[in-house]
Amino acid sequence: MDFVEIGVLVAIWGMFGFNIFKEYKKTKKENRRQLFNVKEFEFWEESMRIMGILLFVSGLIIGISLVKHIGAYLLVAGWLLSGIILLGKRNNRGYIIMAVALLFGFIYYLIWF
Repeated sequence: MDFVEIGVLVAIWGMFGFNIFKEYKKTKKENRRQLFNVKEFEFWEESMRIMGILLFVSGLIIGISLVKHIGAYLLVAGWLLSGIILLGKRNNRGYIIMAVALLFGFIYYLIWF
């Protein structure tokens, strides 16, 4: 791995960490506990999508297929949870998001395995 790849990885993860820190500091002290409420689906859905994208891109850059696979499956799981959340709100977009997630998972399986 050369310095450009290391720089890109540090930049990607650094921007992610900086944005989380910035949002945490922007929230009021009373609402900071609600920001990381692990009992809500929205927290897991958003976290799985963001971590999936970061791990997938990191796996592509560094060339470790296990990291890439974990990222892809976290991304698909986040999309599925997003579809479930939208179905609970009586929104038909949930079906579309779930179909796209399953299609992405199937195509990813066909390409990489």
